[in-house]
Amino acid sequence: LNPDRLEKYIDRYNALVDSETPGFLYGTHYSSPAVVLFYLVRLEPFTTSAIELQGGTFDHASRMFWSIEDTWKGCLNNSMDVKELIPEFFYNPEFLVNTNNLNLGRKASDNQSISDVILPPWATDPEKFIHIHRAALESEYVSSHLNEWIDLIFGFKQRGDEALEAHNLFYYLTYEGAVDVDSIQDDLERASIIDQISSFGQTPTQLFNSPHPVRMTKEESSRNKRGFSASIAEGLGNIIPIASPMKKKSVSSAKLSNLPDSTNSMCEISCHPVQDSEINVPIVYTQQYGSDKIFTFYHDGTIIKPSYRVSKGILSFSAPDTKDARPMPILLFSDEISAKYLHNCFALIRSKQIMFIAGQWDNSFHCTSTKSLEPLTTVYIHKGIVKCLAMTKDEKMLITGSADCTCLIWDISSLIKKGNPKPKFILYGHERDVNCIAVNVDFDIIATGSDDHSCNLYCLYDGRLEQSLNYNGPVLLLKISSFGNIIAYIDTEIPHLVIHSINGKFLAKSDTIGRIYSMCVSACGKYLYTAGDRGCVQIRSLYKCTLEILHQWECSSSVLSLDVVNEKYLSVGLENGCLQMLIIPDLYNF
Repeated sequence: LNPDRLEKYIDRYNALVDSETPGFLYGTHYSSPAVVLFYLVRLEPFTTSAIELQGGTFDHASRMFWSIEDTWKGCLNNSMDVKELIPEFFYNPEFLVNTNNLNLGRKASDNQSISDVILPPWATDPEKFIHIHRAALESEYVSSHLNEWIDLIFGFKQRGDEALEAHNLFYYLTYEGAVDVDSIQDDLERASIIDQISSFGQTPTQLFNSPHPVRMTKEESSRNKRGFSASIAEGLGNIIPIASPMKKKSVSSAKLSNLPDSTNSMCEISCHPVQDSEINVPIVYTQQYGSDKIFTFYHDGTIIKPSYRVSKGILSFSAPDTKDARPMPILLFSDEISAKYLHNCFALIRSKQIMFIAGQWDNSFHCTSTKSLEPLTTVYIHKGIVKCLAMTKDEKMLITGSADCTCLIWDISSLIKKGNPKPKFILYGHERDVNCIAVNVDFDIIATGSDDHSCNLYCLYDGRLEQSLNYNGPVLLLKISSFGNIIAYIDTEIPHLVIHSINGKFLAKSDTIGRIYSMCVSACGKYLYTAGDRGCVQIRSLYKCTLEILHQWECSSSVLSLDVVNEKYLSVGLENGCLQMLIIPDLYNF
């Protein structure tokens, strides 16, 4: 990007041709502990580490990370500065803010004190800066050039003549296998080399020796998927369609006119063995079960697993065999838990054909076989009704919440075995019933919502209370997005949704039309799906933290359960006992 600076690098390389030291262009590295601490100095524990690196004090203010523009100019012009961006630039706005009010000093040039990082003019706040940065990273342009970056960092342009030609050659000690440390006899020399390797950066292991292929465009990927789906559909045979198209309710938004017509992309089935026009057994829990089945749990304990398919844009169910369907034994749900929020009481492990069921009148929760319908273990630990539970996505840990104001963290392996399992940690902090739990392994966090108008955030692996978020009403539903944002549904006279960052910063609030009974988040973290008493299923935007409604459907009854299936469909459990499937429209441009 700077021809003058590059010419200096090339001159240095040429000057080293006859030297014992292998030639290089760059004496510093793009990734090192110092680079990470430079950017993250405002966040602990990096603040403490940065002070230790500088011998007990902060670095000179003028050399610190105080401005995006100044850092860019340094990387463009300074011959010793080749820093790369760290992942926080694409997901964590907090590292740009001096939340802890650190005394970072004053710049020598103008005596101005340093606090928050000065952003570019196009970024009105750190959240917008991160959002635009992430949008650029996920753009088609970056995707189409991603292979070039892979070639430089992990590929054939990492070393040797190809690296030199691509102006990508670093100091030899940064490369894996460049020196055999164990063969160095001199202790001081060996210690010096180890210290340099550890402190001044290392080039990743070379993974590819030939050019990496270009990533497919979105259009190419869609064509391939359609071709694959068509070939699979040909081998499925005939499946009985039991489809009844629903009406799509329009929303007063200009964007909705750009969405495809989904009238023929929805279907409904009623498969409870005693379901008729006079007896309606509500579906209180739905979950994807295998590649083409929906696990459906009715309020009376009956489990049905209907199959679905999509052929030529038409979504349909197959008729399940319900002749042997029967209610699960010894299930007596407490009257303290409304059927509208009973889905909070289930967690399903498909691979082991077991599920955890809470909400029992005797303060217990069960580990039950989904095949035999018999309980494997029953746990009596809580002193109140177990009103909710949540499982980590790796299916290793379970968290239960109770009317006794506590939550317990369990090792799932101990719950499956016969015996008397003990919780790993007990979580305190609430003053009233715990209604809902959300957990995210990637962020090491548990969020718990309570009737005491609060949401507590705990560390998953040691049970430590990190902070508490306060609201103006009971917290009935919680979700954590893949960006680390906490989405809460608050039940007040005017019910509403609220988003906070993982560090507790308020981001957005939106009133809801009617009450929400169920909600879920897309795997990408960009969309929130909600449904409730008016039978309205909505897609809201999380990408810009606006909670803007992007699309919605109107169902035939109140919705009690909602689940995302393969990131393409929504399974919808209705109060009237029907199961509906919706095809999620293409929201790429939203």
